[in-house]
Amino acid sequence: MNIIKRIKSPTPFYWKRISQIGATVATVGTALMTAQLNPTITNVSSYLVAIGVVIAAVARTAKTQE
Repeated sequence: MNIIKRIKSPTPFYWKRISQIGATVATVGTALMTAQLNPTITNVSSYLVAIGVVIAAVARTAKTQE
């Protein structure tokens, strides 16, 4: 499967849901990071952002086979 066909092929429902969860985790991490509450919370929130972005990116690469 070449890259253009992979981009155009649909993503299964399960992986769409996982991608939404990853985006939500990244959003929560960003909100905590911008609040600047505590250095420990800011450190943990940076990990939340990284984890959420990776989850969303990996979930978007899952495609149905032809």
